[in-house]
Amino acid sequence: MYTKSGDPMMTRVIFDRMEYRNTLSWNVMISLHMQHRRVDLAREQFENMSERDIVTWNSMIAGYNQNGYDLDALCTFGNMLKDSLLLPDKFTFINALSACANLEMLILGEQIHARLVSTDFDTYGPVGNALISMYAKSGGVQMARKTVEQSAVSRLDVIAFTSLLDGYVKLGDLKPARRLFDSLRYRDVVAWTAMIVGYLQNGVNNDALELFRLMVREGPKPNHFTLAAMLSVSSSLTSLNHGKQIHASEIRTGQASLVSVNNALITMYARAGSINCARKVFNQIHWFKDIVSWTSMIMALAQQGLGEEALEHLKSCWQPGLSLTI
Repeated sequence: MYTKSGDPMMTRVIFDRMEYRNTLSWNVMISLHMQHRRVDLAREQFENMSERDIVTWNSMIAGYNQNGYDLDALCTFGNMLKDSLLLPDKFTFINALSACANLEMLILGEQIHARLVSTDFDTYGPVGNALISMYAKSGGVQMARKTVEQSAVSRLDVIAFTSLLDGYVKLGDLKPARRLFDSLRYRDVVAWTAMIVGYLQNGVNNDALELFRLMVREGPKPNHFTLAAMLSVSSSLTSLNHGKQIHASEIRTGQASLVSVNNALITMYARAGSINCARKVFNQIHWFKDIVSWTSMIMALAQQGLGEEALEHLKSCWQPGLSLTI
């Protein structure tokens, strides 16, 4: 009961009072500590165990990986292969490959891939996606593409797609990324936004606009990341009409109150030369203005030759902990 309710202190008290502790109870404690980012306590539980099963090892590897201790995750993976008779399962490989991806350790990732091949392990589905993400994030984009070609592209998940897309973006090669995007069986808002941002980062603004229009017609509802990206496109094109259409979309979807979206609106209106609209958006933020809000507005005023008003805003924004970058 206490475990399901997420109360680590009471769970630990009950655990310590138990006369007999089986592997399951130890595993529960490890998972609970990892969920609450108490990696030190999870490690202590792990080291005190006399018997460990595959769930034990996976809980440690996944916990390290999910809490940013990727090197510890890989060390634990290596210790499992060396000290245990247990065979890794798909969860073991997925988290080990994820740690390789985060650390951009291509050689170790290739060694894990070789083990998968030599043991005839099923690399379709989640394991295949983990492989693609590892190669894409570690500089092996060509190998990631080959892995995609060897498996069912329709099974590519959003994490693998965005990783592969990022690899293509770095190479400036978006045509294969778009082919992958078009072939995805299920494209959620993350996939659409990733493709739009990919175009934006490569300066292909017209394609970004066209894809956004297609998203509005046929895809999921854009979120604030999508809208902020599109406002950036509109700013680059200094297209006031496009920006106003996106602003209207934000109001309809209830996202116009988000500070990140309003900050992008201020920049868009300012670059399009509509300082009054920028000023109106800034004033509507009320008490939620952040450092980006103030900087965007002050820069907008300065660029429009409104130096005195910019200085007034600069004086108004001085408060403890606020540091402007102009």
